[in-house]
Amino acid sequence: MNIKEFIIHRIDKKPHHDPVVHLRRKPLKANDPRVLKFTSLAVEIFQANEDKPSSVFADFNLDTANYPFSDWCLKYFAGSISLLQFTKDSTHRLANCMKPKQLATGGFVIFAAFEVDSVSKLLVVMLHPQDGLSITENLEFEEVTHLELKHIDKAALVTGPANGTFGSKPVAYAGFRKEMSHYFQEFIGPDAFRNPSKDSAGLIDALEDYARDNAFDSTQLDGVRIQIRRYAQTVTDQHDELDLSSISAMVDPVRPNAFASYAASRGVSAFIKPDNQVFKRWKVIRFKSPDGLVLQFKAEMVGQPGTNHRLELDEAAKTLTIKHLEFELIEQIKSAKT
Repeated sequence: MNIKEFIIHRIDKKPHHDPVVHLRRKPLKANDPRVLKFTSLAVEIFQANEDKPSSVFADFNLDTANYPFSDWCLKYFAGSISLLQFTKDSTHRLANCMKPKQLATGGFVIFAAFEVDSVSKLLVVMLHPQDGLSITENLEFEEVTHLELKHIDKAALVTGPANGTFGSKPVAYAGFRKEMSHYFQEFIGPDAFRNPSKDSAGLIDALEDYARDNAFDSTQLDGVRIQIRRYAQTVTDQHDELDLSSISAMVDPVRPNAFASYAASRGVSAFIKPDNQVFKRWKVIRFKSPDGLVLQFKAEMVGQPGTNHRLELDEAAKTLTIKHLEFELIEQIKSAKT
């Protein structure tokens, strides 16, 4: 990790009071070992919180008039504005987002620009000072103020642009205290739910891989699929989002956090607006005709003629074609005919 620039500002705010901004006049020295230690620790905790894998991976909102942070980021990464100007505007913007939140409290706003493997990154963290105790050289207690890094719930990690534009989902932000950190999300301006189909498909892919890696049998996997499909329908009816931690408990009740950690490592967001059409592909179709024909298959296996599906449905001809028959089935049919 190569620290490029680092600065700290402060927002004072008590419950039911307006925020007051205090700006530092110049950046801290990037080669200060304490700066490197803080940044490394904050990034590590932000990215690898095993108990609450909570990062939301998002695009920036295209409405830069109401959500200007992304535009300021582009200008900063391009070198057209200084760190001081960028962080000054950003801190005032954050304070403005805090203002309507009567119970919000102030804290330190930290900006760290750094490079990892030649990729530019920007970490923005808001930390609240905590009162505590320490022990002096005389073995006596003294009151101290420290920073609580174990529970980062207001932070964003931005991946710098390539050729002047951001790539897909360049911002990750902490989302496990969604209501508490709402004003921080408003400040960052993510547009996390622009592609429900893609996000839902990503969740499904992660589940399929997790089930394979953990040797789920077909009955166990089908049971999980049914639970998640019903959960997605309920969430849609309530105009809410899927919670990855809730899904994780359905997938692996014995290790309720395991799937969440697995999915988060693959870029699955902590909160997803579901696309029910994606989840319907899990639906199992069962049918028994009066003449003894028994069918059971997953809806995702059916497609139109000429598509790459195991089953092809031609509604006009009223035919269902089965492709790629297993050898065992062919042998059973042959033996039954002899």
